[in-house]
Amino acid sequence: QSRIAELETERKWIPVSERLPIVGKSIMFYDSSSEEIYRGVYTASHRWLANYFSGKCETVTHWMPLPTPPEVK
Repeated sequence: QSRIAELETERKWIPVSERLPIVGKSIMFYDSSSEEIYRGVYTASHRWLANYFSGKCETVTHWMPLPTPPEVK
C-alpha cells in the first residue's frame, strides 16, 4: 500500500502556483488556453517549450514529471 501511495504521489499534476519544474528537464504540462497537454521543458527564461507550443506561465496551470521509460533489452 505504501508503494502505491508513493507512485500516486509521483504521478500527480503539480500546480505551477505550488512549484515550478527543474529548468531543462523534460515534463508534461497542461496549457489552459488550448486545453492541451504537451511534453516539453520549462526554460530559464520562464517559458514552456514543446514542439508546437511556446507559452508563458499564465496559460500553463499544471505540470508533472514524465514516467520512467520502459527497459529495452
